[in-house]
Amino acid sequence: MPFRPTREGVMTMRSNEHKWLYIGVIVVLVVLAVVGVARYHRYRSTRLAEQRAAQLVTALKANGFPIKNEQRAQDFFVSTFGEDGGDLLAYPTVTYLRALNAAQLGSAGAASRPLILDKRLFLAEELALQIYRPDKLAQFRTYVNAMKYANTLGD
Repeated sequence: MPFRPTREGVMTMRSNEHKWLYIGVIVVLVVLAVVGVARYHRYRSTRLAEQRAAQLVTALKANGFPIKNEQRAQDFFVSTFGEDGGDLLAYPTVTYLRALNAAQLGSAGAASRPLILDKRLFLAEELALQIYRPDKLAQFRTYVNAMKYANTLGD
């Protein structure tokens, strides 16, 4: 019987009956704390990430991209790219990304019309690669230069 009556008639639990419950709760809390600390260190803002994000914001503005709130844009780039460009810039010319870009731009599939793109569509990614992953820039430029372009965006 887990409960025993006391003198006042109130039922109380024996102290050692829920030992495993307490141990389980403590283990779960420790695991959650370790995971939280690991995730924090992975996504924390570092000085290098902030410098590169500021460079990217400056480069985008210098090339005519409208950035209304520089601090918000910089915070976004810090959280998205981190120090090394993250997954987005790790493999800029992988085959499935080419297919995804082509499909999103309307140049893939039997019923869609191919588009002649403006080269400026790739300018933002090129600027990001210059700052975060200069080792991938030549490969990206080869991919971009292999396409057919026209001035479709206007001035």
